[in-house]
Amino acid sequence: MGNNIEISFAEEIENLYRIHYIAKKSDHEIKLNGRSVKSFEPTKFYYAYSAFNAFYNFNWEESLKSKTLVVISRREKEKIEKMINFILDKAIDSEKEEFCEFICDDKEIKELIEIISKITPDKYIKEKTIKIFKNTFEELIITKNIINENFMKYIVSFVYSVRNNVFHGTKDLIKMSDNCQKNRLEIYTNILLGLNELLFKILKREEIFKPLNEYRLENSKGSGYNDKRRE
Repeated sequence: MGNNIEISFAEEIENLYRIHYIAKKSDHEIKLNGRSVKSFEPTKFYYAYSAFNAFYNFNWEESLKSKTLVVISRREKEKIEKMINFILDKAIDSEKEEFCEFICDDKEIKELIEIISKITPDKYIKEKTIKIFKNTFEELIITKNIINENFMKYIVSFVYSVRNNVFHGTKDLIKMSDNCQKNRLEIYTNILLGLNELLFKILKREEIFKPLNEYRLENSKGSGYNDKRRE
């Protein structure tokens, strides 16, 4: 008899949700010159994008139909676009509004606009791209109206460019610790976490799975998760 254990679709989704939960709930800190630097946004951004990356590798429409995770084989941006379209087509208006509020993170619109006004071009992100992102982002947080095509083309694509810049660009630890850079990374991180959250709200509403109230890692002597009761 083989040792393979069949995992249900609901369990597969919950395992993915754990990735999102940890990315959303985790706080990160580093030591810089012997001093602790809390809320290190580049690490939070990395966790959020890694979760986002895990999720857009699946064809969610086909997965819901077959009740099993279906891997999608396309170019990177095509996979992202397919998941974004799935999320925005399935999300209801109240969920989209919650997403916009999540991005704002209790900040005033004026403050958010001021933060993104300080984006500067480099060899990876051009002035025209920045200008379009600023205008689209400002319209999004003011109107709380998500226009699907613009959102993918100008918001998510820009965050993808930031990802390439952070992972493969020239910014070192000191530059990414700059307050202006940290504030912007916080916004980009919230966009990713908000999208991940929207995905699982849809899957919960479709009665695919029911998340727990809390997940937490055990200490080093344990393994896996110590989970709390369901909602």
